[in-house]
Amino acid sequence: MTSTSWPLGYIRSPLARNIYLTAIQNDVASCDCCSDDKWYGFNKSLVTDETASKFTECNRDETTVAFLDQCYVKYNWVFTQVWHMFAKTLLSFFLSVTSTNGLLNRGSMFVMSSGQFESLLDSPDWHADRLLDIGAGDGYSTSQLADHFDNVYCTEASGPMTKRLSDRGYTVFDIDGWNKPEYYDMISCLNVLDRCDKPLSLLQDIRKSLKPATGLFLLAVVLPFNPLVENGRRTTKPSELVKLEGKTAEEQFQNLLDTVLVPLGFQLVSFTKVPYLSEGDLNAPYYFLTDIVMLLKVAEF
Repeated sequence: MTSTSWPLGYIRSPLARNIYLTAIQNDVASCDCCSDDKWYGFNKSLVTDETASKFTECNRDETTVAFLDQCYVKYNWVFTQVWHMFAKTLLSFFLSVTSTNGLLNRGSMFVMSSGQFESLLDSPDWHADRLLDIGAGDGYSTSQLADHFDNVYCTEASGPMTKRLSDRGYTVFDIDGWNKPEYYDMISCLNVLDRCDKPLSLLQDIRKSLKPATGLFLLAVVLPFNPLVENGRRTTKPSELVKLEGKTAEEQFQNLLDTVLVPLGFQLVSFTKVPYLSEGDLNAPYYFLTDIVMLLKVAEF
């Protein structure tokens, strides 16, 4: 039943009536409100020629559209959204945003589809043994990669999200228990770098844990870069600060390569630009940020 099928006579609370009317009267744009150029286009003139040559352009594929369609469906569940709003307000006194979303079974994030992942690999048939997804959330993004691996491992700091990962059948490591020298075929770290306390130490541990000759590192970073760390109900600045120069996503990406990733021993294989999508709330069916997704390998010296 859609939200517009509920007669206002059934809603007694003035607050609930106002919320309901706001939801059904919002002029919500369709999925076409953001062009593919805005979401997937990349200005190659703002990076070096070598970097530009490794760009792979993606587009709004069927999996992306399906995720957006589901966001619109959930947006129209007005009373569920009202419940989530009140529950989030209450739980925010005790839990982080991530754990609250885990308890409410909401807030799924979409980084890239399996097809877009295969475009970065330039090989739809690529397959390997072990994937580790660091900061995997509810596992939705992990699921887009999982079919290419025999064994999928995850880490996640949030207890409720850890439960959801286990329900998907993934092996969940303690956040400090995943380091295994030269062990993983691929490590993915999707939009975690700006939300962890020691991003530089994390990158060093990732490099050491990849198989040296064949290991791959899938890194997604929201740009512009704005690092914050969830510490229970509070957010704090990370103890290891990564400061990127540049006004645009392209400029900050090049600076990230030059000042952080290459000095730490990584080499760029390919990259793309995608929207980092998240399920919405009463105000909007979905939200998005600009994401640069990189496929890297351990550099040979």
